[in-house]
Amino acid sequence: MTNLPWPQAQLTHLDRVSGQKAVVAAQRRLPLLNQGKALMGRCTTCAYRST
Repeated sequence: MTNLPWPQAQLTHLDRVSGQKAVVAAQRRLPLLNQGKALMGRCTTCAYRST
């Protein structure tokens, strides 16, 4: 189980979400998720990934 820092992990408030597209847009704007994706991108090109 991974714990994400709060409030940095918050996408939006449920009463403000208008649908799935709004959730996807919130995910794309979230710096924490973007930082995680960037880190995973670096890991996939690392020579030690098979270790």
